[in-house]
Amino acid sequence: MRRIVFVLALMLVGIGAFGQEIEPGMMDVVKGKLCLDGVELSSSEVMNLVGTDIYYDTYEDAAKQYKEGRGLIISGCAFAGAGLVLTIVGASCLSDVCLGVGMGFCAGADVLLAGGCPLYCIGKGRLEWTAKQYNKSVRPRDVELAPASQGIGLALRF
Repeated sequence: MRRIVFVLALMLVGIGAFGQEIEPGMMDVVKGKLCLDGVELSSSEVMNLVGTDIYYDTYEDAAKQYKEGRGLIISGCAFAGAGLVLTIVGASCLSDVCLGVGMGFCAGADVLLAGGCPLYCIGKGRLEWTAKQYNKSVRPRDVELAPASQGIGLALRF
């Protein structure tokens, strides 16, 4: 039961990413890909925008971790579903072989999910860091004359 709740929670977290809006000219991560103004960037475009140091040190490995983690999570969910079905069939038919195979699938699902979740989360975090570094470099800095708590002063906004 805990596995089902965990998988549903992961799905809800993924759905929540669709509601985000981003400022024009800013980079964002969408489904494991870096996007600029909603347009998916190729590897060469990412390298040109973020620089070769960040590209080779962070982006390549982050994209690989994200994809591998996502694949392990999907495989783990498939194993969990198959294990659940086989366990229910084995328990209802009193078949020890089917029950044992179902429990084996569930154990395999645990291993796949335990390996996939950290890879997915770390890869996604590193992709978001890459986008954040680019956004820091292009975000304009504003100097305004604005009211302050003790009168009027200059405000530097980042």
